[in-house]
Amino acid sequence: PPAALIEPLAVQLRKDDLHVASVVRTILGSQLFFSPHAVGRKIRSPVELGIGLMRALQSRGNMNDLSQRLAELGQRVFYPPNVKGWDGGRTWINSSTLIGRANVVRQIVNGADLASLPGRAGAKSPGQIVDWALELLVAVPVPNEARELLITLAKRKQDDQARIADVLCALGTLPEFQLN
Repeated sequence: PPAALIEPLAVQLRKDDLHVASVVRTILGSQLFFSPHAVGRKIRSPVELGIGLMRALQSRGNMNDLSQRLAELGQRVFYPPNVKGWDGGRTWINSSTLIGRANVVRQIVNGADLASLPGRAGAKSPGQIVDWALELLVAVPVPNEARELLITLAKRKQDDQARIADVLCALGTLPEFQLN
């Protein structure tokens, strides 16, 4: 963010004798927290990807298997590389981790009971199912072409579980899905 956005926070921090709570309250209460300066600017770590997807899908998958998959992606839970933790950011994204991330999505989706989730949110048609999934899992808008491909997938199978699984797995491969 530009210095003009940071300066008032720095002034407040100095005024409050370096107590962080009021600055954090200001940040979280600010419209800027939901602006393009903040939303979709962080690449999901493997743990954020795995646990976030499980929570969103109300899945109760095997945590040991998930932990092993996350370690394969470079984030061994409870064993950071140093006291600072993982570097994160763009280090989570490369040609091999993208395939691994898609596999984590597939593993979680296969272990979740998906058939009733969109319906509980009022999503019944293929377009509504895709919009439900995008709203639930993606922080930034996806290109219209990607949305249309997801809708095509949502129309392909009669079995709700398989249709929704296909949509979610395809969604998990989009660049926009990788962002928080």
